[in-house]
Amino acid sequence: MKKSSNNRKHSTGLFSGNYETDRIYRKSRDFAFPGKKHEKIFRDHYYPETLLYARFATIIGLSLYLLNIFNDVTMFPELKSVSLVIRIGCSVGAMAMFAFSFRPAFRRVHEWMLFSISIVASCGIVLFTYLGSGVPALLYHSGVMLCMMFLFAFLRIRFVLATLSGWIIALSYIVPHALIGDIGRMELMHNSMNLVGIVIVGMSIAYMNEYAARYSFAQTLVIEEKNRDLKERNARMEQDLELAKAIQEQYLPKSSPSPHICAHYMPMEKIGGDFYEFITFDDEERTGIFISDVAGHGVPAALIASMLKITIASSGALKMEPASLMVHINDIMCRHVNSNFITCIYCIVDRASRTVTYSMAGHSHPILINGSSVDMLPTPRSIPLGLFSSAELTGMGKGFSTTSIGLPAGSKLLLYTDGLTEARRLSDPDRLFEYCEMYDAIKRLAHLPCRDFTRGLYESLVDFRGSSSFEDDICMVCVDIA
Repeated sequence: MKKSSNNRKHSTGLFSGNYETDRIYRKSRDFAFPGKKHEKIFRDHYYPETLLYARFATIIGLSLYLLNIFNDVTMFPELKSVSLVIRIGCSVGAMAMFAFSFRPAFRRVHEWMLFSISIVASCGIVLFTYLGSGVPALLYHSGVMLCMMFLFAFLRIRFVLATLSGWIIALSYIVPHALIGDIGRMELMHNSMNLVGIVIVGMSIAYMNEYAARYSFAQTLVIEEKNRDLKERNARMEQDLELAKAIQEQYLPKSSPSPHICAHYMPMEKIGGDFYEFITFDDEERTGIFISDVAGHGVPAALIASMLKITIASSGALKMEPASLMVHINDIMCRHVNSNFITCIYCIVDRASRTVTYSMAGHSHPILINGSSVDMLPTPRSIPLGLFSSAELTGMGKGFSTTSIGLPAGSKLLLYTDGLTEARRLSDPDRLFEYCEMYDAIKRLAHLPCRDFTRGLYESLVDFRGSSSFEDDICMVCVDIA
């Protein structure tokens, strides 16, 4: 037995199915996809998105970091040389990192480099609070806070590293000042609370950034997984349709029983619900022609059409009398087709006596073509097959009946489904082929043999439609009368 796709492993290493989908999203919250391989896939996905932010933050941060040399010199004139060493040294490191970010090797170390440069730059400002004095030294923790905000908001390093660097920076300010005692207790508490608050807020930002990235990545994986399943399913459906098409081609007549009879069939999809069959008799001048249209399209309609083939083949002598064959088919189909009713006509053409004997079930009227005259054959009102049993139809006064009429010498008989008459012009859907061009085309082609006639009528239909793609199956059978 073939295993379900829900248990199949794909190239991502993740599984499909509701359970595995929930697991992927749960791992998004845990910040750890299952297995090193999956985590590496995520980081490869995450890297390009964070790189642009990192470069942007480096440029802006570098500019602000250098501009603050003027603040250092103003606040701490005695620390001018220290300021230049710290500011320019960190800036050179940041510029080197920025240049290195365009190299492929940066991918492997970019988070650690951002982690390191953010700590060094922040601790450089913390150093001013140790070496400076007075009010400026108390206020300089705001510069540390600015560095930390850049770390959390713009560098986009992952939550664990961002949290670690945030606490290292905060503690590098709080712990030494608490031990040295160079700042008043209230001032230290105030500044410490600011830094701790920034770390907590920054942790929230880093958490949401990474969670959003992981959740988006998980969605991408799930969507790709579903797309793969859909493609596989569609491929299998296409294979099944090709097989069904081959089967349908087998149960449609492979050739005409007579050079005076020609059929043209064009399904709307790979397979269709229109069906026709030729029935031969001992008398070679007599030919039975069955043509039908199953409600709906595609596979369901084609399956019902195949049932018609089997039912007709097993009908025996009932094929000799059209109404009897209709009763037989209707009583079988009524038990199986549900709402997929069938319109059809079965006729027996006798070319020797030039007569046609037929019975209908809600189908389009046959057309008699005699020179420039195009007329509908007289038919009693009838109901499609499969809606009511034959006994119910008889009780309603709608039972199947047989009609027989003579045909003029040199005339043509055209049987068809409503895909021909109801074809619409693409550029003007209100225009139907039957009411616009069909009869003119029939008159123009009436002198041609049946094979050329059906080909010409189909070409006229395509020209009218403006496309060889139709909204319904096209089926027609033409008979030349001697």
